[in-house]
Amino acid sequence: MAIIGRAIRAKGRVALGVAAVLALGTVLAARSGDPLTADPIAAEALRSTIATQRDLAETQLMRLQSALAAALEDGRSGAALTVQGTDRPGPRLSAAAEGIGNADPLVGSAQATLRRLTANLAAADWPAPAPTLTLEPGQLSGIGAQLDDSAGAANAFWSMRRATETTLARLADAFAAVDARDPGRALSAIDAAESSLDEVRTWPGNLLTLPVWTQATSDLLAALRSLAVALREHDLAAARGAEAKYRAAAADAHRADLALAVAIAEGGSAVSDSPLAAAAFALRAVEGALVGVRSILV
Repeated sequence: MAIIGRAIRAKGRVALGVAAVLALGTVLAARSGDPLTADPIAAEALRSTIATQRDLAETQLMRLQSALAAALEDGRSGAALTVQGTDRPGPRLSAAAEGIGNADPLVGSAQATLRRLTANLAAADWPAPAPTLTLEPGQLSGIGAQLDDSAGAANAFWSMRRATETTLARLADAFAAVDARDPGRALSAIDAAESSLDEVRTWPGNLLTLPVWTQATSDLLAALRSLAVALREHDLAAARGAEAKYRAAAADAHRADLALAVAIAEGGSAVSDSPLAAAAFALRAVEGALVGVRSILV
């Protein structure tokens, strides 16, 4: 009887243990599987951490966005000055390069915050993809260095473009002087035009259509010089021959003007297009990350 009694008591303890386990399972099953509701205290701490990191990431990304937007504005102004305007483009492009390079440390800070935020969102079983920034530390420094290198080339292109404008202005002066039968003034204007045309020819760039313009302009200047000399010498036959040469050269003037317009547009944009496009892509990446961060509502 004693042995049987001990067995009954042992079975009773086992039954109580099983009952306790079943009761605990029932309690656990009743708890939410959502980490943000399963443990209210831990959930509140996690929400607070996510909210803090979200706000910090937004602040960092906004600083990065502001820096890149300001730098791009300078860069685009410099690019515009390369093909039109009287101010040299180099200072604007250099300012843009400095702004982009100075923004580079902000990338690492934002990336670190986004990594911590991503980890906490995963712990919270966040349903949406975590925000990402598709930029790496050092990337903006490289873009800034490339843009800074383009500043000198932009200034050289600007000088060449201004020389074409000077050439055309002096060509117009020479024509007006010939028309006024003032060979002395015409020859002075032609000398000035040929001097500025030499600046265009010595520009080290390679534009396919620019030689079309320089050759046509050179032919016009040569014909005008012959005409001015003939007027000065009162040589009617030479004047008629020079005038015929001028008319023949002027027939290509429209094609030459188009060639110059193409050269200026293509050459000027090519100077800084690549780094500015890379900077614009970087700005879009920051804006995309901002959208993702702002979508986190906790």
